[in-house]
Amino acid sequence: MGRGATCGYHCTAKALSFGKGQSAVHTAAYNAREKLYQEQQERWSRDYSREGEVLFKGIFAPAGAPEWTQDRQALWNRAEAAERQKVNGQPARNMIVGLPHELNQQQREWLVKDFAREAFARKGMIADVAMHAPDAKGDERNYHAHILLTMRKLDGDAFAKTKCRDWNRKEQLGEWREQWAEMGAKALHRAGYPVEAERWRHGHQTYAEQRAAALERGDKEFAESLGNREPTFHKGVKSTALERSGGSNERLARLEGVIARNDIKLEMKQLDGELARLEGLEAATKILADREAARQSGLTKAPPDMPAPKARGVKSDGVAAGVDERAERRETKFWQDQKAWRASMREQTPKTMKPAEQGLEVANSATGAVTSLADFVSDLLTGSSAKPEPEKKADMGAYVSDPAARKERQLARAAAAREESNSEKAIESIRKDMETGRRLKPEDIQHLTREHQEQIRSKGDDYVRQMVDDAREKLERSSRGEGRERD
Repeated sequence: MGRGATCGYHCTAKALSFGKGQSAVHTAAYNAREKLYQEQQERWSRDYSREGEVLFKGIFAPAGAPEWTQDRQALWNRAEAAERQKVNGQPARNMIVGLPHELNQQQREWLVKDFAREAFARKGMIADVAMHAPDAKGDERNYHAHILLTMRKLDGDAFAKTKCRDWNRKEQLGEWREQWAEMGAKALHRAGYPVEAERWRHGHQTYAEQRAAALERGDKEFAESLGNREPTFHKGVKSTALERSGGSNERLARLEGVIARNDIKLEMKQLDGELARLEGLEAATKILADREAARQSGLTKAPPDMPAPKARGVKSDGVAAGVDERAERRETKFWQDQKAWRASMREQTPKTMKPAEQGLEVANSATGAVTSLADFVSDLLTGSSAKPEPEKKADMGAYVSDPAARKERQLARAAAAREESNSEKAIESIRKDMETGRRLKPEDIQHLTREHQEQIRSKGDDYVRQMVDDAREKLERSSRGEGRERD
């Protein structure tokens, strides 16, 4: 099953630190998929040329910057040499941004170039950009870019002796994230993706804020997909390398757990949505069948027509503007008419029910055999040796670690939903047979759930009458527009 409605926005930045064993030259080599010489360590970095595809790379410097700033190896060795604190110094900041997969390569390249120039180069920073393609074994939508940033302004032909403290403000990252959200949204709008653009525009906010914004603009699908989703985090270079080699660590395992739980929540949302859609189609089919039955039987009243679909307006930017009030009024009137029609149907239904007076009977149309309901159910249960297994308690740990267990659970849920649906259809058929004085059909009794069959054997015909009354009451509640009951 797919991941449902998504945004894809991502923007994080962390300062590299000598104290953590990090190197600006080594990071630049990884980002650009190159092999660079590290002057401070007097050794070459690892050769990353075979690690993955680089779609674009380039260095963006302020106007008038010296030529050496365009040499990746010289740039980051000078950045490290400018750090006077050789133990805990921070020579660079590494930023990772997600790129909209809806855009083509040229559009993504234009977007990241504009961001590098506007957000960094024009403010005195040097931005070393490397755009990566999705990993062959990962999500095919994971287009992203690494942006390595200097921490000092240029002073003539060298870096300044002091750092620019404004670039280290906590608020600065928030400004960069918001700027990336706005620029990405504009790019998506230009490319003809208005809905995705609005989702991206709010991507820098918390999930709760994104959900509120989605509901306000009428994007219910995206709002539901957010739900109670857990925030994810970046794997990091070491975890990524470890994953490719088939290993694991605590950070990678924790991230996989978050992703798996989010996938499960999305799958459950989609299953609920699909079930609601099927229930709606079934209700519409039943109304049409009732209309045909009323026409053929010559009843004085027929059920009302289905209301027209809810019309949604579209704003100039292509975002849904909400449900038309006239459509709401049409739907309200439809359910009022539906209630009145069902009341008239009950008035015209025969008050005496032959099977109820003499005991409910089951008639086989093929053989002509007639059996009392009690005997039929007793024989049915006696001939069924298989006993239903008790439902296993949900094991979230198994869902996360074992895809097969997750699949098995989903299939079990689908089978249970089909069984419940068949049982509801059988109860409706039984109701119609009882109201018209006909004997019950064997297949209807067989399609009831095991629990219903056991109750019939225990309590007899009275349970069937109560079961039918409950179904009729539930249908009437639905026609009044009341909330659907859930087990």
